[in-house]
Amino acid sequence: MSPSVTLALVVNGKRRRVKVAPMKRLLDVLREDCGLPGTKEGCGEGECGACSVLLDGRSRPRGGRS
Repeated sequence: MSPSVTLALVVNGKRRRVKVAPMKRLLDVLREDCGLPGTKEGCGEGECGACSVLLDGRSRPRGGRS
């Protein structure tokens, strides 16, 4: 069995709990585990800003990795 972590998130005002692989990108968690396909990936490197999200009210580039 692969290791996993449980994340507690509030996305667009809705509380969610998801169990994911520890190194899974936030972008992929939002798209695949939260069912939010509108979350887009641009350059795949986190340089263009397409995958920026608000984390605790602040913009975080690279799908949450900073």
